[in-house]
Amino acid sequence: MIRRTAIVLLLVAVTAAAAQTKPAELRTYETRYYVIHTDLGRDGAREAELRLTRMAQEYRRRTTDFSGEIRKKFPFYLFRNEADYHAAGGTPNTAGEYNPNAQTLMAFAGDDGPNLATWYTVQHEGFHQFADQVIGKQLPIWANEGLAEYFGEALFTGDGFVAGVVPPWRLKRVQATIEAEKFAPLGEVVSLSHKQWNARISTTNYDQVWSLVHFLVHADDGARRDGLVALLKDPNSAVEQHLGNVDDLETKWRTYWSQLPEDPTADVYAEATLRTLTSFLARATARRQQFASFDEFVAAAEKGQLKMAESDWLPPSLLSDALKRTAGFRKEGDRFSLELDAPRPPKISYRSKGGTELAGRFTLKGSRMGDVSIERPVASP
Repeated sequence: MIRRTAIVLLLVAVTAAAAQTKPAELRTYETRYYVIHTDLGRDGAREAELRLTRMAQEYRRRTTDFSGEIRKKFPFYLFRNEADYHAAGGTPNTAGEYNPNAQTLMAFAGDDGPNLATWYTVQHEGFHQFADQVIGKQLPIWANEGLAEYFGEALFTGDGFVAGVVPPWRLKRVQATIEAEKFAPLGEVVSLSHKQWNARISTTNYDQVWSLVHFLVHADDGARRDGLVALLKDPNSAVEQHLGNVDDLETKWRTYWSQLPEDPTADVYAEATLRTLTSFLARATARRQQFASFDEFVAAAEKGQLKMAESDWLPPSLLSDALKRTAGFRKEGDRFSLELDAPRPPKISYRSKGGTELAGRFTLKGSRMGDVSIERPVASP
């Protein structure tokens, strides 16, 4: 599975004048939700355009019960060099940040261009920008940071995001922290002000609010999700009003995380991988490229021979990452197959060694791809 060096992200205010500095060499790209300013090459800019469009749509889709409408485009600055990021107002020792004074999102990619750590930072800080401008400024800091971490961990698939990921390395860290009793009492954490949060920023605190949000969204088949939504719709209300006694909640949260298996979201990674492969298959099929088997499709993908229309471009690194995960799944005994299903387009089927079954589907609109979806078998009554 993907491993990422932990990044401690600081939400700090820099001067509006500095953050709004736009060096002459930056090119500007106006997209559906963002105005992107960057000195990256065209492919780097295209990836940013694509990811940020899907990112805003994921924020909105997942927060529709307590957020507003996106009514204006968000400014985003993406620099190749860290020095340029700092010169434009980026705070030292950060990979990216949201400046609430200028309402500006900023990040730097490094000389090799954006990588997964870059996009994690953008997804995290981008949520702060979205929350500030679409949800409102009263969002509790624990929820703001917890949701930012939740979206930071989401996996981009080319045509969307898959959220709810628990990286095994991060699970181990959370479980070790619980065992060592180093997390603060939950009642204390959910009562922190923004100022108090900034005064005690640590990896442990980010782990705690991320794990709390994940628990509230996913534990017990989402039984607390409505309570979380109700709380976020009325952020001045007490946590107990919507989620019950905080001490009881803390006990259940600790138990949930302590009992998770070592790779609890393997199926989520599989779904993200399948969605990505299906996105590339859809584009190739739209260009009348055919494959007799899944292995033939993979061989063409590994050689860079998959076709796609310029208007449906996806970054090659996305396919490369998906192929690596696919190889790992197959090594563990999971199976992929490409199945012809005329008159419908072909599909990619996945079956884990544990019996999970998924099918990647897509639609076509003439010579353009339409939607990508995942089908799950309907359980027998």
